[in-house]
Amino acid sequence: GQPVRSQLALDDDFPAFLERQLRAHGLPPALISFELTETAAVTNIVRAEALIRRLRDLGHEIALDDFGRGLSSLTYLKTLPVSYLKIDGDLVRDVVASSRSQAMVSAIVQLARAMGLRTTAECIESDGIRTVVAGLGVDFGQGYALGRPRPLEQVLHELVPPVRGDTLSV
Repeated sequence: GQPVRSQLALDDDFPAFLERQLRAHGLPPALISFELTETAAVTNIVRAEALIRRLRDLGHEIALDDFGRGLSSLTYLKTLPVSYLKIDGDLVRDVVASSRSQAMVSAIVQLARAMGLRTTAECIESDGIRTVVAGLGVDFGQGYALGRPRPLEQVLHELVPPVRGDTLSV
């Protein structure tokens, strides 16, 4: 659940723990990316930057989640070495009917491209939203119109089948 994820992210030993688990289970770091909410990042920018750099050094990609929600987004974007911007769902939900939301999503995509980042649109809940965000140049999407959530064990089993009868426990 969410509290466990939050506790792990705040734990200074988390990157070392993660590295040990990846080695123990033979999972390539590229299979796992992390999201850091903009709110969490701005709470302690120094610690967030250190965690992001360590995770990137391990081979993971990092997304700055809920981008566009906070007023200080651009300031922190200069500091944090992220790979993706996850466009806040409030902007994405209104993109079909609102020219302002379209303009904001388009601006985020242009900014991301200029900085060498990729974009993910949250809350793609209809084919109409999917069509509009794709037309605006968003790279990836997340939402029920694209797929339903699945248990982590199922996804990991599909990506890395157990070897020698081992089971992967999460």
